[in-house]
Amino acid sequence: MFRWKKAAAVLAAAAMTAAGVGCTAGSGTAYAMTIDGVQVNAGIYIYYSYASYMELTQTLQSENSELDVSDKDVVKEQKMDGVSSEEWIKNKALEYCQRYVAIEKKFEELDLSLTEEENKEISSTIDSFWDTNGELYEKNGIAKSSVQSVLENTYMTNDVFLYLSGLHREYPLNNPVWKMILKIEYRS
Repeated sequence: MFRWKKAAAVLAAAAMTAAGVGCTAGSGTAYAMTIDGVQVNAGIYIYYSYASYMELTQTLQSENSELDVSDKDVVKEQKMDGVSSEEWIKNKALEYCQRYVAIEKKFEELDLSLTEEENKEISSTIDSFWDTNGELYEKNGIAKSSVQSVLENTYMTNDVFLYLSGLHREYPLNNPVWKMILKIEYRS
């Protein structure tokens, strides 16, 4: 497991290099890129690179159960959607960053804010997560604040969806109406 995480960091670094992403320092924060006028924190980009790497290895493993995805060289040799694994990770991480920025902007445009309850849930989740994974993430250049930003963005995504669907904070998530909507939306 640790080898996967180490390989993810290597691939993330390679993806950033291949993309020609220049990090700029500002107030102690490095930025990996600017999307639609919004600077994306390097830790967020690395987090999404890691998530992309994990998605890639899981997909490769599901397609070929005999493939040793714990071997970074084997993973590096693979292709996904007609491109190298490194290119796929870079593209997927960029896609995640673009979604992140789109949600941040839409959330602000709609003048939404996270509730006190949501902030408490986020804080509790981050503290618990960081207790078990923090050291690993920090070693790979991902600060607790970056993981918190990603989690907050997940909550924002939910709030934007609820708002645009007319259900914004009208129905709690445990409401039968909401459960029915989720079941319909995510049935595949």
